Amino acid sequence: MRNLVTGATGFIGSHLVQALLLRGEEVNALVRPASSTQYLRDMGAEVRLGTLVDQATLMAAAEGVDRIWHCAALVNDWGPPDAFVQANVDGVRNILAVATRAKVKRFVYLSTSDVYGFPGKPTFETVKPAPRGLPYVDSKIEGESLVWNHYRKVNLSVTVVRPGTVYGPRCRALLLPIVTALLERRGYTIDKGRHLAGLCYAGNLVDAMLLAGDIPEAVGQAYNITDGSGVTWARFCWRSQPIVAFKPSEKATRLRMPCRCRAPKEIIRTGVPIHWRRSWKASTLCKEKPNARGLLAWA
Repeated sequence: MRNLVTGATGFIGSHLVQALLLRGEEVNALVRPASSTQYLRDMGAEVRLGTLVDQATLMAAAEGVDRIWHCAALVNDWGPPDAFVQANVDGVRNILAVATRAKVKRFVYLSTSDVYGFPGKPTFETVKPAPRGLPYVDSKIEGESLVWNHYRKVNLSVTVVRPGTVYGPRCRALLLPIVTALLERRGYTIDKGRHLAGLCYAGNLVDAMLLAGDIPEAVGQAYNITDGSGVTWARFCWRSQPIVAFKPSEKATRLRMPCRCRAPKEIIRTGVPIHWRRSWKASTLCKEKPNARGLLAWA
């Protein structure tokens, strides 16, 4: 089976490419022209240079593929709203048009649990996302809406995956800012870090994505994905001690640390697998019988 993975040089996309190749499948890896691609080539992926705004390169990359895994996105807490719209809305619109013309068998869209906002309680996949006034979140909600419209109007076989806080090897967006803040002695937790981090190890997420892309029952479904570990933000920071030596105070919200620590790149390389287990569970965002435990038959 041949696959097209967008965002193939990104954190999650690169793990997905590796997993598909290990299964013996063929992979077209769509990457931007300025990206470093040698490791993708070394793994055996067929690198296709292009962007989500270039329809010609998108169509060429999608020629003959059976499935499209859309992992490309602008992921950031801050930035110009127009940049998020271009990447996470216009880009989705373009790749959906290509998927329709190429008549792919499955389109798997990597969304985010951020579409629910911050409810502070378990949430079903059936809860309708609503704009939050945050450029990244709102653009992902609008992009996901386009995916569902293609499912209803043109009968494109889609599956939406909404991971929690993803971490693991090559993770920069989550871990690097935390490590940098701790190194500069300006790390804080909210409410003493008691809230669940909703962690999802990258390998576990990819396993769930592959399963969602394989089974027919996953068409037209959305899945919330985490490790189900119950790790709080306080514990996440505490278990980072092997990488960055600090000891959170039980009384204060500020996290202070000794001067001695390892380099930030070490946490990116290792991924600090906190409470990692390969026999993953369904999302802590879901209650009773979430889709991931039911249709995906998660253990």
